[in-house]
Amino acid sequence: MRVTKPTGEFLGPVRLGSEGQVTIPQEVRELFGIRPGDQLLLLADKKKGIALLRGAL
Repeated sequence: MRVTKPTGEFLGPVRLGSEGQVTIPQEVRELFGIRPGDQLLLLADKKKGIALLRGAL
């Protein structure tokens, strides 16, 4: 189930692979200009969840 919102937002499921990897959907990579080799910052909070930030390094 993927729902692309017209305001430049994205909502959709991702699956955790056997090696702990998550694939960022193509629509999201295109929306944020994320390319192979880019560094992302992972934020994790037990109460709030997980977030990835682009260009924060």
